[in-house]
Amino acid sequence: MKRLSPHALAHFNQDWCHRCWWLQHNRELKPPGMPFPEVTRVADDSMKAAFSGTRLDWLGIPGTVRTDTKLWLQSAPKDFACGQIEIAGYADAIADMDDGTVAVIDYKMTTPKPWTATRYEPQLNGYAYCLENPVNGLPEKVSALWLVCWTPGQFALSPDTAHPQAFMGTVCAIQVKQDPEATIARMSHHADLLFGPLPNPSPECSLCGYMSRAALAVKAIRESEKVPA
Repeated sequence: MKRLSPHALAHFNQDWCHRCWWLQHNRELKPPGMPFPEVTRVADDSMKAAFSGTRLDWLGIPGTVRTDTKLWLQSAPKDFACGQIEIAGYADAIADMDDGTVAVIDYKMTTPKPWTATRYEPQLNGYAYCLENPVNGLPEKVSALWLVCWTPGQFALSPDTAHPQAFMGTVCAIQVKQDPEATIARMSHHADLLFGPLPNPSPECSLCGYMSRAALAVKAIRESEKVPA
């Protein structure tokens, strides 16, 4: 069985080619990435704490955010022809809606773009799949997916002597399309890839190109270091 995180679903075919994806999940060879600045972690933790237990009507979300800020979600394994796939990962927030359903919320420190909702659609649908198909407990009906985006503005001084500085900004909510059928199709495609053979290097992938050149360089070094018989 292979485990995929909702976060990883958002990067498939956007940041990594099939070969790099296969190597990460079958050989634990994770593609290198840029380190996140400390402000990103602080912003994420601060948004979770600030919205915990609050109502979000002012953002157009008629519900209350659960107080649990460490939400582990895990789906039941799903069988495909080539093997089993499960989705598991930590969600930023779940809101209990007034109609008895729940909403998935993901916090982002970003300036929203026209493609922002589409970019994170696989990730939020992955969380929804876990809630509606849990490995343990009762399923919960997911009625909406939301990105709550904080756009940093300016640094300001506050009259509060205990916290004299503040980083200002604006907050908006972006609804993300729910697509359970696309999620199943995506999982099936992942299963075919992950349980299949190592894909060929992609000519468009800079990492594949680097690894191919590095392999040739290592081979040349080893050949030059061989001691004559």
